[in-house]
Amino acid sequence: MPFSAVDMGTQKMQGFMVDLMEQVASVQGFDLLPSTIEFGALIPSLTSGKIDISAAPMYSTEARQKVVSFSTPLYTYGEGLLVKSTDDHPYTSLQSLAGEKVGAVAGTIFIDHMNQMGIFQQVQAYANESDMMRDIANGRITAGIVDQPLIAYQLKKDPSAKVKLVAGYQPQMAGSIAIAVAKTNPELLTRINDGIARLKADGQYEALMKKWALVN
Repeated sequence: MPFSAVDMGTQKMQGFMVDLMEQVASVQGFDLLPSTIEFGALIPSLTSGKIDISAAPMYSTEARQKVVSFSTPLYTYGEGLLVKSTDDHPYTSLQSLAGEKVGAVAGTIFIDHMNQMGIFQQVQAYANESDMMRDIANGRITAGIVDQPLIAYQLKKDPSAKVKLVAGYQPQMAGSIAIAVAKTNPELLTRINDGIARLKADGQYEALMKKWALVN
C-alpha cells in the first residue's frame, strides 16, 4: 500500500494501481482476473504468459524495458532507508552504511545497486517487506532500502512498528513506476495507455491519486 496489497479481512486486492487498472479495464472494455504474485516473479510471469499485466509499483528501468514493455509513467519517487526505531544514527546515504548488513526485496533495483556498490558486509534479498522489517526490528540487519511511499503509508497505519524511515536520508535511485506487459502484446499496451490518457483527461486519475494520498 498505497499502490497494491491484499486486504487481510476481505482477501481482496486494493490500492492505487488496482483501482487504476479496474478503471482502465472499464473504459477499454476488457475484464480483469486479479492474482497475487511475489514481486521478484512478476517479470518471469509476464514473459512466460502466466499473467498479461503487472500492476505492481515497478520502476520502468532501462534494463527492464529490454525484457517487458511499460505504460505511460504513473508516479515518480525515490527510495527510503528503513532502520530500527531506536537507531538514531544520522544516515544520509548508502555510503553511511558501509560495512553493515543491509537488505531489500528480491527483484527490485535496490538489490542490484547495493551489490554493485560492494561496500556492505552483506546484502540480503527478501521475498517481501514484512520479512525485512522483522529482521531490522530484531537487529539481524542494520537497514533496508524500500519504496518510500509504500513504507511511509504502512508506518502511518501502524505507528507501533519497531522500525522507522530515516528523515535525513537522500534518495539515490529515483524512478517512475508503470504498468508492465509482455513485449509480445503491444495491442494490450496501447489499450492501457489509451485508458490512462482518458482517465487523466476526465479527472478520474487525479481523484485516485488523492484517494490514496499520493497528492495533497
